[in-house]
Amino acid sequence: MFLRRIAAPAALLAALLALLTSCGLVPAPKLSVTPTAVRMLSNSTTITVSNVGPSNTTLDYTVTSSDPSVTVSPASGSLASGLSTSVTVSVDPTRLAPGTNLAATVSVGGNGGNANVHLDYGIGTCGTFTPQAVNGAGLTTTAIGTLAPPQAASAPAPAPSPADAVPGQIIVGYRAPAGVQGAALSVQALKLASVDVRRAYGLTLLHGGYGQGPDLVRASNVAATLARLRSDPRVRYAQPNRRVHELFVPNDPYYPLGGGGTTYGQWNLYDFGMPQAWDQETGASAASRASGQVVIGILDSGVAGNQEDLASKLVPGWDFYYDDAGTDPGTAPYSSGQDHGTHVAGIAAALGNNGKGIAGVAFDAHVKILPLKVFDDTGSTATVYDLVRAIEWAAGYTDSAVTTNPTNPNKADVINMSVGVQGDQPAVDAAAQDAWNAGVLLVAAAGNHGNGTGYPTDPGVLSPANAPCVMAVGSVDSTYARSYFSNTGPQVEVTAPGGFYGGVTNTTNAIVSTLPGGTGSNYGFDAGTSMASPFVAGIAALLKAQDPTRSPTQLRTLIDGATKPVADRSQYGYGVACADKALGAATTCGI
Repeated sequence: MFLRRIAAPAALLAALLALLTSCGLVPAPKLSVTPTAVRMLSNSTTITVSNVGPSNTTLDYTVTSSDPSVTVSPASGSLASGLSTSVTVSVDPTRLAPGTNLAATVSVGGNGGNANVHLDYGIGTCGTFTPQAVNGAGLTTTAIGTLAPPQAASAPAPAPSPADAVPGQIIVGYRAPAGVQGAALSVQALKLASVDVRRAYGLTLLHGGYGQGPDLVRASNVAATLARLRSDPRVRYAQPNRRVHELFVPNDPYYPLGGGGTTYGQWNLYDFGMPQAWDQETGASAASRASGQVVIGILDSGVAGNQEDLASKLVPGWDFYYDDAGTDPGTAPYSSGQDHGTHVAGIAAALGNNGKGIAGVAFDAHVKILPLKVFDDTGSTATVYDLVRAIEWAAGYTDSAVTTNPTNPNKADVINMSVGVQGDQPAVDAAAQDAWNAGVLLVAAAGNHGNGTGYPTDPGVLSPANAPCVMAVGSVDSTYARSYFSNTGPQVEVTAPGGFYGGVTNTTNAIVSTLPGGTGSNYGFDAGTSMASPFVAGIAALLKAQDPTRSPTQLRTLIDGATKPVADRSQYGYGVACADKALGAATTCGI
């Protein structure tokens, strides 16, 4: 008699193996996935899958996505103990509705456990610049392959004022017929084209280009003549002749080179496109005046109410540290902490073209400053709680402890926060989301703890700048290079002029602005991401004045799309903010 071997069913073997594994008789693989949350700033990212189980184990895993616009590669695999592999996670923007921000989950599972990775495409739900947010303008890539906003994100240049047109005058350029070669023949052909076109349309020659340039001609009906000329194949271009104006330059003594006893003046304005931007908008446009004032909230150490460049710009704010209506920065002699809020407010919105001190980015009297004091009178102590209250009240939410106005009658359009605390702060994130939902754009300094500042490591972008609904601003110097102190990381959205530290006697690359003082005419220098952030807040206020219907998403997209591109996103974000480009002017900064 002999025994016959019987093959056990596969399911039975699997069950037996699982039983032995659960009893610790067979070593089991163990799945590890990092990171578990990713804020995607481009179309793809990677996650790491590892087998951290004991020796002689094999991890079999699969990767899936909760959203059809998200793909993974490879979707499955096996790993021996101690080994890791990268899985590429990609978003297909063509499968998303325009302007959509995506939240999705990537799940990794197998015989060593399960893990989920949360993805945010764009930054949270606050409508930051994403590939879809530029009205179908398409994508461009930098040399290192990360997404950058296309040039079309800039505001369109407004139509020239009819008052700029020289009555009855048209500039006409010509093109030589196909096949004409050689300079002499081209000149002769252009001369003939000029004669033929003028004769055909009854134009009077005021000044001839003589084949070397355009003609200046007179026409009785400019609009009709332009339409006919532009459809003529002999005409290269035809446009009205218009008057050219000097770029707006405010008469504030600190603004120009060598002004106000300084050597370098307000380089942070004239080197970053402000004269061209002011030709488009100073905050005084008819549209903004018709809609009411534009308000910038300055959340800081207080703003000096007697400062000559600020006094007329202030609307009633609140001291959230002491819960009273006094928003001045303590008493003299002033420390740098007490000075801080007044200096920041001046960069954003000091009254300009008044023959005094400096000009702010949004200098017109129509742009107001809402002081939101969150520090004590020494300028050294503040809390997250008071910061959160200030954001909410400034955005129009009721705070019963604000006894003068529990609901702010001068709701902020833009809030600048040149303050910071390390790490994620959920309360700040929530308050920023509330303010965003209320129609407020929030701008904050990235922090001044970058490499070379005595800190062992760069801690990354600070809160509130790291909140999804806040624009994080890093600092550059006058050469557009990152200031050595400027914090870096994926949340950096744009950079702006903040200079670099060189001591009060070295003003070559520091920022001059308003300071508190007994006479109200005090000015001084400082540097930091605190100085860069109000530059961006001021641009946002000008954009709001230019078109009061613009939402926070539109303001943010216009600023992100109007930068001087820089390849390293972790240091510069989308690039260096250029005021001229954002306001729709020909840019000197963004080239």
